[in-house]
Amino acid sequence: MSQTLFSRIGAGLLVSATLAAGPVLAETEVMRGPGSTDIFEVNAHTIDVLSNLGQERGWWCSAVKYARHHHMDWSTRVYVESGPSPSTSTASGEIVRFTYDAAASGVTPAAESEAIARGNWLTITEANRGCTRIDNPRND
Repeated sequence: MSQTLFSRIGAGLLVSATLAAGPVLAETEVMRGPGSTDIFEVNAHTIDVLSNLGQERGWWCSAVKYARHHHMDWSTRVYVESGPSPSTSTASGEIVRFTYDAAASGVTPAAESEAIARGNWLTITEANRGCTRIDNPRND
C-alpha cells in the first residue's frame, strides 16, 4: 500500500514539475544546414537557424537550404524576423529566425542587406552567394 502511495505521489510531483517548467519546445528540427547549423521549422513560413559559429553567411545559407528543400523559387525573399539571440535550448549557439512571408510574420520589410537585422531581406539567389565555401572552404 505505501509503495503504491509513494509511486502516485512521485508521479504527481513529476507532472507538477514538468508543467511548472514551462511549455515544451514546439519546433521541429528538420535538417542540418551548412557549417553545422541546425534548422528548426517554427511554422509553415518561419524557421529558426541555430549556429555556434556566429557567421552571418551560415545563417543565410541555412535559410537557402531550407527554401530549396521545399522547392521555393530562387526569387523568393527571405526576411530576418529576429536575432541573433542566445539559444534557450540545451544546444549552444545563437538563433536567427527567418520568414518567407513577412506579412504573415508581422515583419516590415527593411533593407536588401545580408546584415542580420529585423526586416532585412535577400532573395534566395542573393543569399546563396558564397554558400559553397562554408562546407568547402578550400573550394575543392
